[in-house]
Amino acid sequence: MHLQLAEEFLVSEESIPYKKGLQSIPYKKLAAMSIGVLCMGMLGCVQGGVLPDVGCKEGEQKALLRFKQGFTNPSNRLSSWVVEEDCCKWRGVRCNNITGHVVALDLHSQSPSDEVLRGELNDSLLDLPFLSYLDLSLNDFRQIQIPQFIGTLHNLEYLNLSHANFRGMIPDHLGNLSRLHSLDLSGSDSSLKAKNLDWFHGHSSLKVLDLGGVDLYNVVNWLDAINMLPSLRELRLSGCRLKMLPTSLPYANFTWP
Repeated sequence: MHLQLAEEFLVSEESIPYKKGLQSIPYKKLAAMSIGVLCMGMLGCVQGGVLPDVGCKEGEQKALLRFKQGFTNPSNRLSSWVVEEDCCKWRGVRCNNITGHVVALDLHSQSPSDEVLRGELNDSLLDLPFLSYLDLSLNDFRQIQIPQFIGTLHNLEYLNLSHANFRGMIPDHLGNLSRLHSLDLSGSDSSLKAKNLDWFHGHSSLKVLDLGGVDLYNVVNWLDAINMLPSLRELRLSGCRLKMLPTSLPYANFTWP
């Protein structure tokens, strides 16, 4: 990994497959591989080796409907979220086409014409045990703190809460998300703060980290914490009010350009 210290603190080695939108989520490739494995070991596969969609789980559909209730203006963006429709076909929801479990929830605002979702985060997300992708960026959560329950969504690999009007301290519970490959908590007004970054120590799989605009002024050991991320390829720390920039990195786990 290459490091560049400047006004916009950026580390980048190569393009990362975890991008906004669902087209590049690795679980799709894994699901296709799983189909072939299942068809080799079970009877009744349809012709061509592809199993029919099984539809979403009733309990997970109810969890999503409770999640919808946390928003004050869900009518347009979430108009497809109705009991009569398979939740796997709802806007922003993706399911595993073999098991029917919800694996991705992408509700980021996609364009200026999109209506921004406003409200609070309902902990009904805990009833989506296979959720691996969560993007709630560019919405308005009315300056609430990031709920601690987010740190118990243990299967998350992608989490994007950027520019969503959160404020306060980043909960240490995010350190429990040991499977994360990409984490984006960036904003523009330093509403989010951190007292330390020690909770990074369990993130051995983290490849992309964006904390741009997060107030890190009181974090003393930020470089030590970043250096404990062995898989990191892309780092953004612009506008973080870093008060100590090192002149040399004798024990750094990356190289200067």
